[in-house]
Amino acid sequence: MINFDYARCSKCGTCVATCPVGVLTLDTNKQPVVLQERKNNCVACGHCEAVCPKNAVSVEGPQLQAAVQPKTKPVISPETLSDYFRSRRSIRKYKQEAVPRELLEKILDTVRYAPSGVNAQPVSWIVLHDTKQLEKVTEAVVKWMKGVIAANHPTAEIFGFKNLVAGWEKGLDPICRHVPHMVVAYGHKDSRLAANSAVIALTHLELLAPAYGLGACWAGYFSIAASQSPEVAKAIGIPDDHVHLNSIM
Repeated sequence: MINFDYARCSKCGTCVATCPVGVLTLDTNKQPVVLQERKNNCVACGHCEAVCPKNAVSVEGPQLQAAVQPKTKPVISPETLSDYFRSRRSIRKYKQEAVPRELLEKILDTVRYAPSGVNAQPVSWIVLHDTKQLEKVTEAVVKWMKGVIAANHPTAEIFGFKNLVAGWEKGLDPICRHVPHMVVAYGHKDSRLAANSAVIALTHLELLAPAYGLGACWAGYFSIAASQSPEVAKAIGIPDDHVHLNSIM
């Protein structure tokens, strides 16, 4: 639902021009209103609220909290952001220290603002906190890899499953790196938007993590197994009508 504070409204029409789905128009008094025949097209993107120079627009919806108002100047300079991107590293050695649940929830709450088609936000999340559960899931991954090796499937050769399994059997963990947590993105099996949305959201997560002093890395081997093995997906806790999309350690 879009609400207008006409006492504040300057009748500039910026919100109308910004709406990506044409839900808004100006009435005879040059005030913005919602077109009733198009109101169901609103995707609660929050653009109208974000661009209003008078803070006269508010958007209500389960997917949206208060929109972040743009600043007159970028908060981060291009040089600083460029240096930050170039300094990014994939971390593959982890301290055996739990990240506070509140911090993980804070990060995921920020990540959900990543763009998705028509603001569908089709990605759901599972965070594997318990190291024993992670070990059981990794065991399921290894079991699946052994099956792929036995079937002489090209995937085993391409990704070096024999070496991974051998390392696991020696007490190493080349698959999940003894990570204390795994963030799993999953979505409904029929969603056409979920796969790309998950990659975008997880990229935001990977870039946000270092700001909190956390290391992260895409869990490639884990994700291959979770995407192809129903047993691994079940061990993670993904519902039957959903599929694994991608994961980050």
